[in-house]
Amino acid sequence: MKHCIRKSPQTGTSALHRCCALWLLAGVAGFAGEEACSQEPATQPKQAPAAEAVAASVQGRQHPSYQVFEHNLTLAEIKLVDKTTLEVGGKIKIDASHLQQMPSKEKEELARVFELPVVVIDSLVARSARKIPLDAETFAKDLRATVVDYKYLLKRWEEYHPPVDGEKPKQNGQKALQTGDIERSWELYRGLRWPAAPTGLRVVEHGKE
Repeated sequence: MKHCIRKSPQTGTSALHRCCALWLLAGVAGFAGEEACSQEPATQPKQAPAAEAVAASVQGRQHPSYQVFEHNLTLAEIKLVDKTTLEVGGKIKIDASHLQQMPSKEKEELARVFELPVVVIDSLVARSARKIPLDAETFAKDLRATVVDYKYLLKRWEEYHPPVDGEKPKQNGQKALQTGDIERSWELYRGLRWPAAPTGLRVVEHGKE
C-alpha cells in the first residue's frame, strides 16, 4: 500500500488523508469479515438431537425370558366395563378418568390383589394420571405391565448372584423396585454385566468319548 502514502504536489496533504482513510476503512472491513467468518459456526442452528434411546422397560419386555414369564403368570382378571371404568378381581372398580382422586383404601386393595407394595400402585397412579386423556383400556395396559414388570424383576434380582463387588447394583435395583421406581430398576437390571456363555463345548453321547 506504499502508493497510497506517496505525496505529490497535485494531491497535497488532503489527498494523503483521504487515501489513508480509505486504507483504514478497508482494513476494518476486512477484519469485520474475518470476525464474522470465525463466529459463523457458533451461529449455525443446532442440529436436532438424536432420538432418545428406547426405555429400558420396553427393551426388557421384548426379551424371551420376560415373554415366557408373562405367559405363565396368573393374575387377577382386569376387565373393561366401559370407556373409563375397569374392574379388577371381580370386585374393585376403578374410574380411569379420576385417578387423582383414587382413595387410599382402593389403592391398598389393588396392591393386595396383585401382591404388590402399595407404593408401586401409588407410582403407577401418579404416572398414569398425567396422561390426558386417559381411558380404561390404557390404564388397564399400564396396570398389567406394572404388575408383570414388578414380579419379573423381583424374581430376576433374587436369582442374580453377583461377586462381592457387584452387590451394589443388585441392592440399588431391589431398593428401586420396592420404592415403586420400576423404570430405574429396569435400567440397573439392563446394565448388568452377565458372564459370557462358554464356548468350545461339544456334545458327547453317553458311554462314548
